[in-house]
Amino acid sequence: MVEQLVYTKKAGGSNPSGCTTDASGFIFCFYVCSSKVASLISHWWEAKVWTLSQETVSYQKVGTRCALAIKALEPHVPGDRVKSVLWEAKFRAVSVDLLTEAHNLIGQATYRRSARPSEAPDVVDCGSLLKWLYGLRGVWLERDFFAWPSLGKPVPVADLGEGDLIFTTDNGTGADIGHVAMATDSRSAVHAVNAGVEVVSFDELFEKRTLCAIRRIVPKQTPVVTFELPPEAARDIETSNDMLWVVRHKLGMRE
Repeated sequence: MVEQLVYTKKAGGSNPSGCTTDASGFIFCFYVCSSKVASLISHWWEAKVWTLSQETVSYQKVGTRCALAIKALEPHVPGDRVKSVLWEAKFRAVSVDLLTEAHNLIGQATYRRSARPSEAPDVVDCGSLLKWLYGLRGVWLERDFFAWPSLGKPVPVADLGEGDLIFTTDNGTGADIGHVAMATDSRSAVHAVNAGVEVVSFDELFEKRTLCAIRRIVPKQTPVVTFELPPEAARDIETSNDMLWVVRHKLGMRE
């Protein structure tokens, strides 16, 4: 798109080329921004204002944990620098293996339909199980899993991978979403059913259920690190964007 910039200057000053003076004594200068000029403006603005990557996802904390896409400030601040600044501010990266945590619940957790999130991991239903697991990762999910298909990004069956959420009908009843499971790899999933927490093959999962949707909450191509928040910052940190604010503040970057 061609943009037209209009500037005004009082009479008596220099008269730039291409400008005309009207009866009121004001000079109206008209400049048409070429693609080269627009590019220069863009690069100047990028140097002045620090923005987040368009691929960045903001995560809401769970308890004292919050996930963060550590490359969110690139190319301005490398991911390793983000981690070091947070470390100096007493944020601690923690390793969370969702599959190990899920496997630890097999034969231990009790299933109850409409189980309260506060009862997890001892008592779970299909939604509260995954809400609890993602909470360990520092990713908040609302209680109603029927809203989860609007989160993250859709994933084709051929690209299914660990951590992806699989939405199906409820044990052969109806045509709408009624159940959710989490992929453990490209061939199996973990979920909570009447028998408790179990890992099943996709053949077993879809034997009486119809696939409705697949969503990826944490992207694979972007490193996402789970941080334990320091006590002095936990009350003020609500989202991963708040953690990035800490980094920008520590580095003296513009808001």
